[in-house]
Amino acid sequence: MKLKRFKHLERVDRPYRRFLKSFVYAGRGIAHCVAYGRNFRVELVVFAYMLYFSLFYDFTETHYSAFFLVSALVLVCEAFNTSIEAIADKVCTEKNELVRIGKDVAAGAVLIMAITSVAIGFYLFYDIKVFVNIINFHVRNPLVLILFILSIILTQVFIFLPEYIQKKDYLKEENDEQ
Repeated sequence: MKLKRFKHLERVDRPYRRFLKSFVYAGRGIAHCVAYGRNFRVELVVFAYMLYFSLFYDFTETHYSAFFLVSALVLVCEAFNTSIEAIADKVCTEKNELVRIGKDVAAGAVLIMAITSVAIGFYLFYDIKVFVNIINFHVRNPLVLILFILSIILTQVFIFLPEYIQKKDYLKEENDEQ
């Protein structure tokens, strides 16, 4: 079976084509997490802001390695949780105690990693002098302050708009069925 969207890969040898397609499938999985996972979007926003604030610190390669590793682990845990929930919802449509336990354990794993990342974040970022420097930098640069405030508004739209659109579409489908 040939997929039309992979036609440009037909020139590539078969093993390499499967390898390249695996990146497409992985990208589709990440896109699903972003599109349907509010918590995933929240974690992406937190990562982006922490990366921005890290520019005010004198981090070593070790600090950045810990920061990126912990951030990636939170996102990976959330992706696994999303995957487990999707499979569980497909396999068992009615309430089931074992499915509930599986979903709760997966959510608990995300919570453990999130708490761990907050603890490591405190270790990396807690420095009152740098906090004051960050505030002073933004106060002395009104354009940067305005852009920062605008970014907060845009991140709220990024986090909550997809959920609103999905709910609106769901309600529309429900009304169409009646």
